[in-house]
Formats: sequence, structure tokens, C-alpha cells
Amino acid sequence: MVKEKHMKREEIRCGSGEKIIQGFVYIPEGEGPFPLVIISHGLGGSHLETAPYARRLADCGYAACVFDFWGGTAGNGKSGGNTTEMSVLTETDDLKEVLSESERWTFADQSRVYLMGESQGAVVSLLTAAAQPSRFSGMIFLYPAFSLAEEAHHQFGSKEYIPREFSVFHGWIRLGRKYILDLWDLDMNAAMESYKGPVLILHGDRDEVISIKGSEKAAGSIADCTFYKIPGAGHGFPGEYFEEAMTRILDFLKRS
Repeated sequence: MVKEKHMKREEIRCGSGEKIIQGFVYIPEGEGPFPLVIISHGLGGSHLETAPYARRLADCGYAACVFDFWGGTAGNGKSGGNTTEMSVLTETDDLKEVLSESERWTFADQSRVYLMGESQGAVVSLLTAAAQPSRFSGMIFLYPAFSLAEEAHHQFGSKEYIPREFSVFHGWIRLGRKYILDLWDLDMNAAMESYKGPVLILHGDRDEVISIKGSEKAAGSIADCTFYKIPGAGHGFPGEYFEEAMTRILDFLKRS
């Protein structure tokens, strides 16, 4: 355990066999139990990108968990694994492992659990919530990649043309055939319709990686959705955009 200002940070480990999911949970000072926010990183990212959100949330009275997906990091993730074996469905299984582990945390208020995800992590969060919608008090999506299945069809056209391995973003991360196959028949609209709780979507209007149009469309499909466009922001919220995002997130959590 590491003591930080107004909070403490504990390491987490869950899973079985060689597939151990690792990360951290940030816990506010005080008695608790505290509302819990579990944050999922995007494609090739890591807990290092989501940790600033977790620290701010803990500073404001929320327990917040960040972790690395197995095979989901384009580098040396804490959880290990090979990116060519990862998909949105393997990451959904990973998130379920973290959720199962979180049921043991006495500092967490199990009646107030939120899922938060950035980019692909938003897709993983949505799929997880769609399978057990009554469990979660709300969801927060940052520049969600809801168009992944559509883009897979556009890129390959047919399953027979999906290669065993391929690279994206100029070789930044290498993916496997499983990644596309697990996307191929995903019905994101059905997942959106199955979750009736409150949802917050934040997306920058200068995002050149994932178009804001997908978030605008999703906002019209989700029953209880608050959507904010963040002017000037791209695929990520650094600096002033982070502050605006946190203001929106904290306001949403207080209301839901």
C-alpha cells in the first residue's frame, strides 16, 4: 500500500493461471464505504493513462480502480499477455475478473458501482454492463470507439480476408485475427438499448482517431444519456480538457 495525499493506493491482482490482471485501486481517506468507479483504458493503452482520473476521483471521495488488460498494452503492461491474442471480448472477461475481485473490497459501496472507459475501454465497459445492467449505477464513456465493428467490416469486407496478424497505427500495435473475428458480429445498438441507467459521453470535436459522429449517434440510442462535446479536444483529454472532463464527470456522479 502507498499513501498519497488524501488517499491511499493499493495494488490489485486477480484472475487465474498465467492470466493475472494487475493494477491499482485508489481509496479516499475516511471510513467509507465509497462509491466505486472502475476505469478501463483504450486500445494499446495502460493504467498510466487512466490513473490521473482515478487520483482525482479518490480526492473527491470515490474509490477508483485502474488496471491493464491482458495483452491490451502496446508495451510492457503490468498484466502481460500478447496483443495478438487480445480482443474486446477477452478484455470484457478481464473487466469481469476485476469486478469479481472488487466484491471483496470492504471500502467499496457495492450499491454504487460505475464503469468508465476510454476509447475501446468504453466498448468493453458497455458490453460488460449490457450483460448485467442492474448491477451498475451509471457509465462514463470518454471518446468511445463504438464504430469498431463497422470499421472492421469496412477494412476487410469478409471474414476470409482477415489475416492471421496485422498492424495498426503505422505499426504501433500488432493485432491478431481473433481481434477482428470477435468484433465481426457485435451488435453495439443492442448493447446500448439493454442498459437503462444513466450514461455520460464526452468526446472532443477534433478527434481524428474516432469520429465524434459515433458518440452523437450513441447519445440518441441510449435511453438516459448526457452528451458533451469538448471543443478543441482530440483523442484524449490533456491539460485544460482533462479539467473540463473531470468537472463533467464529477457532476454526473453526484447526480446519478
